[in-house]
Amino acid sequence: MNKITKIVAGVGLILMAVGVYTMVKSAPESTVIKIGVIGTLTGNAAYFGQQELRGVELARDEINKNGGINGKMVELIVEDSAAAPATAVSAARKLIETDNVKYIVGDSWNSTVIPMLPVINENKVILISPFAGLNQMSQDDYFFRTIASTKDMMDALAVYAYDKGNARSVAIVQAKNPFGEEHTKYFKEAFEKRGGVIVAIEGVELTQEDVRTELIKIKAKKPDTILNIHAAGPKMGVTLKQAKELGIKVSWLGQLGAENATLQKDYKDIAEGIVYPYPFDVMSGQEEAKRFAAMYQEKYHEMPELVAANSYDAMMILAKTIAVAGDDTQKAKEFMGTIKDFAGAGGSLSFDQNGDVKKDIIIKTMEDGIFVKAE
Repeated sequence: MNKITKIVAGVGLILMAVGVYTMVKSAPESTVIKIGVIGTLTGNAAYFGQQELRGVELARDEINKNGGINGKMVELIVEDSAAAPATAVSAARKLIETDNVKYIVGDSWNSTVIPMLPVINENKVILISPFAGLNQMSQDDYFFRTIASTKDMMDALAVYAYDKGNARSVAIVQAKNPFGEEHTKYFKEAFEKRGGVIVAIEGVELTQEDVRTELIKIKAKKPDTILNIHAAGPKMGVTLKQAKELGIKVSWLGQLGAENATLQKDYKDIAEGIVYPYPFDVMSGQEEAKRFAAMYQEKYHEMPELVAANSYDAMMILAKTIAVAGDDTQKAKEFMGTIKDFAGAGGSLSFDQNGDVKKDIIIKTMEDGIFVKAE
């Protein structure tokens, strides 16, 4: 290499170095924090997805109005799971691999959250669900939830039913899926521990419209109470209606899905007196709950429901976490495990070592067509 060639090569290296330095120096730091949202926005569970989206959007607006997270604005990337497990998994992969998110709110459906968990844990991404309560998810590393677990809710219902409802012999109409099975398992354990007897358990398909055969079998066992775990409001209403037609006169218990606009509107006469657990009291009087209710009413012109409140809380908890941990999800997981007595829209909450939430559960009933606290 002659002298001129050496000079040209040297100048080239210097220019390359300056260029690389300039590129690194001038690369703008992101001014937004991306948070993924997976919800059942279409399909047979769209009602829950829409509630979830309302909650996270209210929280995003509130966070950004107050300066964002460490000065960065929050941007939501929303994906529809359509209540389909495979679609939910694809949505999770897209958010992680394409959008590079480290935090996801959702889904509100047990059957879509469960298959997402291996993807979440493998990629060390925080997933916080506002409504997936099955206990089988408790041990997953990066999974948190703002809904009380099935066990906690069924324990509370069983104690109330035996102690205050004078239930002694209970029959159960149970959806043939993990949701129905887990509710039955934990209610049975708690009720029998109290001294009660489960006289029958009849399984029904989630889509089943005619449950008369199962109800006739239950009637023969002469229970004083029936626990109705046939999906949410509409299916619960069908069960109640057909029981009335068969002349079954008992006290009725339900899961939290009893508090549903369809049950209230279309079946209020026959649903009168149904008792169920509910981990949210919109009239609690707690400051954050009142503030959230006022914001929600101003925007949507109706009172907030459980999923919206839990979704709002999920976002606010992530904001608190990201302010401390940034993109370090191991640090975030450890920090979230220390959160105690968080004043949320859905009431005060704390996380345990598994990411399960601990919060007050109230027992409610329908009285004169209105959902109220049970005495």
